[in-house]
Amino acid sequence: MFSFLIQSKIFSPSRYEWFTYVGRTPVEVSFRNKPIMIEKGMRFGVRKSVNGKDIRLIFDNDPNRVITLSLDQAQALAKGVK
Repeated sequence: MFSFLIQSKIFSPSRYEWFTYVGRTPVEVSFRNKPIMIEKGMRFGVRKSVNGKDIRLIFDNDPNRVITLSLDQAQALAKGVK
């Protein structure tokens, strides 16, 4: 049988809204079960998913790594952006 790997389309960084995190408390997100800490001074982009249910996040230094945020993560990031 054939096995297929399905990937989400990676959108251009211009399709994201960009922010710099200025919060005091780092926010943890994960990519393929590896934690990533978003700390003061980090720049990231966010957009809604195509289905409108999720929030996607990328970093300006690695736009091909797309992270899906939980509602709690998105709210924590929103509190610490400028």
